[in-house]
Amino acid sequence: MKRILVFASVISFVFINSCSKDKTEDPDPCAYDASQLKYSGFIKDIINTNCASDGACHGTPQDANAGGPYSNYAEVKAKVDNGSFSQQVFVTKEMPQGSSLDECDFKKLQDWVNAGAPE
Repeated sequence: MKRILVFASVISFVFINSCSKDKTEDPDPCAYDASQLKYSGFIKDIINTNCASDGACHGTPQDANAGGPYSNYAEVKAKVDNGSFSQQVFVTKEMPQGSSLDECDFKKLQDWVNAGAPE
């Protein structure tokens, strides 16, 4: 009888501990592959969607009053290099005008700029 009680206790202990270890944390919804942290990876899509799409502030060369177009890497990189991109997107949060970036896109842009804005 003692053996059955000891066996039942051990089985109960193992069962209870195995259930508690099944809990996992939710994955980070903003997690991304750092190798994609390039203009040609995530960044171009974020810029095109929020800054340079049809009717957006930086869509055409005629948008000089809005800081010029953001139609390619060189144009965006020039704004990153002179500091205006960081100032307007991260500091004053004036851009994108009329909307805001979601948390994931904001983080990707910050990490991209901090990494030197690779192409």
